[in-house]
Amino acid sequence: MFLDRLKEFLKVNGFQVAPAELEGHLVVHPYFQIAFVVLSPEGKAAASGAGAAGEGNASEEIKKWVRDQKVRYKWLEGGVVFVDAIPKNTSGKILRRLLRDQAKEIVQARKKGMVVLAKL
Repeated sequence: MFLDRLKEFLKVNGFQVAPAELEGHLVVHPYFQIAFVVLSPEGKAAASGAGAAGEGNASEEIKKWVRDQKVRYKWLEGGVVFVDAIPKNTSGKILRRLLRDQAKEIVQARKKGMVVLAKL
């Protein structure tokens, strides 16, 4: 998840990770339009064609895509969350606050053992 950041780097286990590098890597996968994650039409077709397990398969495909080509600390260990669209204001700027709030809800639900679907 790429959320609001103080600098242009995320800290992962003490390593600096440039979000732009991961975003750039993810967008060349055919299932992506952009990362929080919005599936491309091809990705949606693959996920829906596989039945209930489709999103899980798409999530694993995406995590494997990163795992196969990036060092361990850049892997998507936090998981993949699918949304229909990235929330933006009227001028097109990403509303990172909404993504951050959604991420907090997901983390809290996972700690309680609940399954949460994104509501963005």
